[in-house]
Amino acid sequence: MDSETQRDRDNEIEAIKIFCKGMSCDYSKLPKYDLDFLLHRNKKAVAFAEVKCRTHSFKSFPTQMLSFIKYGELVKVSKWLPCFFICRYTDGVYYLDIKDIPLDNIKLGGRNKPRAGRPNDVEFLIHFNRDLMQKI
Repeated sequence: MDSETQRDRDNEIEAIKIFCKGMSCDYSKLPKYDLDFLLHRNKKAVAFAEVKCRTHSFKSFPTQMLSFIKYGELVKVSKWLPCFFICRYTDGVYYLDIKDIPLDNIKLGGRNKPRAGRPNDVEFLIHFNRDLMQKI
């Protein structure tokens, strides 16, 4: 089952466009269930990116969460290219190289009311200080 809506996909595209404009690169969407994007310049791959979009401002909460599963996927491909976690908030797009994400605060979390048939509604999440992120 796909819980991602067209609006979610549109928001991710808007966020990656802002990021790529700031980093002078282009993007290609990766296949479903992989990481979100491959970034490239002059058709040469330069990085991978995972994008999340939030409905609150950057300063609304002190920490950001990232799925431990997604983090693992980013680590797998980081031996080939840099990897970025990008998050769009209501007041801007922020990013962090995954090598700079501390792993000292991993907790079980997710939806308060898990949906039937959605095993990833509750999973291990990495919590890190948002102040580590840079605004693009």
